[in-house]
Amino acid sequence: MSLELLIQADDRLTNALIFHSQNRDLFLFLALVGFAEQHNYQYIEEGYTKRQVKGHIITMYGYIPQDKSTNDINLIESLINGRKQSQLSSNQKWHILQSAYSEYLKWEADTLNLYSQIGKALVESNDMSDYGLIQKIINDVAEEYAFISKIGDQLSFMEYDSAQVIGMQTEIQNLFRKKLKHLYKDIPPI
Repeated sequence: MSLELLIQADDRLTNALIFHSQNRDLFLFLALVGFAEQHNYQYIEEGYTKRQVKGHIITMYGYIPQDKSTNDINLIESLINGRKQSQLSSNQKWHILQSAYSEYLKWEADTLNLYSQIGKALVESNDMSDYGLIQKIINDVAEEYAFISKIGDQLSFMEYDSAQVIGMQTEIQNLFRKKLKHLYKDIPPI
């Protein structure tokens, strides 16, 4: 049972890589470099986490899970519909931002819920070794969700005012560049 639960976590991490990659591209398209950097950081951090989970599965269970997406994640096409940036009005761009950020909040809430269910099942099966790994992931996702909820509240409070949204990008970009430097510093060699 523990192996199947860890494979679920690994599959979600595969989907997370797709999700964050698409969001990075989308926010670059919208010229929101802070949000793009945030997703770039999440992509790298979750890629590292995926390697930890997969390495644990291989080492502890002698099984190599296949990398496969279990969801059809196509955020960009659903919001952009093949249009170029120059073909979008300012109003359309801000509608895309609202939709993308709303989807981001939903994604992380669903992710936190899934990992919490996996963690609970591991505790119930008394598999504390695997639970320890998942608990670290739960804590990371909870921290990310708290941060994006705070930003989401700010965006709602300012009613997604374009000048204010653009004004916050440098601070967010710098924050995640700093976090990325620490992440690279803290990642041990394979």
